[in-house]
Amino acid sequence: MPHDGPAPVGPAGADLRFDRLYQTHFSSVYAYVLRRVPTRDDAPDLVADVFTTAWRRIDQVPEPPEDALWLYGVARKVLSQDRRGRQRRRRLDLRLRGAAVSPSDSESADPRALQVTALIDRLRPKDAEILRLIVWEELSHAEVAGVFGCSTNAVAIRWHRAIRRLRMSLCDSPEQSPFTPSALRHGLPPGGL
Repeated sequence: MPHDGPAPVGPAGADLRFDRLYQTHFSSVYAYVLRRVPTRDDAPDLVADVFTTAWRRIDQVPEPPEDALWLYGVARKVLSQDRRGRQRRRRLDLRLRGAAVSPSDSESADPRALQVTALIDRLRPKDAEILRLIVWEELSHAEVAGVFGCSTNAVAIRWHRAIRRLRMSLCDSPEQSPFTPSALRHGLPPGGL
């Protein structure tokens, strides 16, 4: 029976493979997570969850360069679970306290960056994540398709729709918009989301 995916790894091989995976991709996974969390303090635990999953499923991790895309996919799921947990806790806290949500660390950030971040948050979740992967992680459309398990064409369509929506939201006329993907990449603070 044919085997899909990487061959099983023995205990010693698993250690070496995980060490190599961790050394190669820690900084990019950390940056990926840092850009998507409300505060910097949240990133280390979430990155640890990503690599814990990689350790437990080391024989399912594809060979390079797909291993990075696999890690981004795991990070996306870890962040999604964390976001849902935060929303549940926030709703519960509001119900129990009857108070407004406390201000976040982002109050001191650049107002234009906050505006763009808020607009990205209003996009469809998949469109927003595709935009972040292409702009912040500098992945190609084909690589993003690997993260999402869809076609490159589907990624390109979602990318162009997201950019168009951002341009239209930022000013009355898309032709007058100062927004470009490059401005987005350089206009937001590191760890902005």
